[in-house]
Amino acid sequence: MRGISRWTEEGGSYRTFQRFFATELPWLDLLVKFVQTHLFEASHEHIFVGDATTVTKSGSITHGIGRFFSGVLGCVVKSLEFFVFSLVDVVKRRAYPLCVKQTVRSKAEKATKKPRKKARKSKKKEPSKKLKGRPKGVLNKNKNELNLSAELLRINELLAKLVQVLRVFVKVKYLALDGHFGLESCRFDGIRKQVAFDFQVETRLPVI
Repeated sequence: MRGISRWTEEGGSYRTFQRFFATELPWLDLLVKFVQTHLFEASHEHIFVGDATTVTKSGSITHGIGRFFSGVLGCVVKSLEFFVFSLVDVVKRRAYPLCVKQTVRSKAEKATKKPRKKARKSKKKEPSKKLKGRPKGVLNKNKNELNLSAELLRINELLAKLVQVLRVFVKVKYLALDGHFGLESCRFDGIRKQVAFDFQVETRLPVI
């Protein structure tokens, strides 16, 4: 903040920036109102699009810092992750970002990832002796039973807030997400019921 204040003219003191960043603003309501007033076309078709973006960051003190997958670099890097939901005007082929939330993993979530890393390493070292076919005693699983991860629950919470504001003036038929969030449509059927909004979830879309 001190660096920003150095580049401003009269009225942009350090204390002014401190007060600005300390003020909580309803960004979701502000962005939705701006889109509704200046950019929204009622006759056009609209869809929801959601995906995560990363910003590489060194150090260990920054809030929410961790190891996240970067699509640009094609690997997991030390960074900050933000999940973004946008409203896309299909006719204009333009996206309007409406809500952004930083991914902050809980201690329990971090703890579950550690044994996964160890298991991956052990799999690489030891040759697999797994026999073909179904193991003894394993029963059929009900694929309609939802077991949402902490990541999907975060997205669910964000989507519910967005839908609550948008449903007043727009009808959305589709929600497009990356395949990482699940190829089975039943994964998001529960989310669709919880937010009480009738849209089709697509996680496998052709590249346009």
